Amino acid sequence: MNDCKTRSGRAFDRQAWTYDTARFGSHARGLYPVLLEQLAQIPHGSVLDVGCGTGELLREVGLRFPETARTGLDLSANMLAVAREKLGNFFSTIGFFYSL
Repeated sequence: MNDCKTRSGRAFDRQAWTYDTARFGSHARGLYPVLLEQLAQIPHGSVLDVGCGTGELLREVGLRFPETARTGLDLSANMLAVAREKLGNFFSTIGFFYSL
């Protein structure tokens, strides 16, 4: 992994446990309603969230579109750990991958 990705991954690793409520995650949370509105306008059977973080957007997708298969990718192992903890047992069609 290149240096920039490593630094970014480490920064998000440090933020993972408070990201859903902290100020530094507010910019992403503000986009969720817009993205969900756009998703409702197009046919979809699956959603790939690149940079899924804690899986909050995938949780929202699952609540609004329960038939949709969901996959999340992130470069932060800690963000994915939070996502798995939050969603792993609740949604059987969700998958998470540490990549990028």
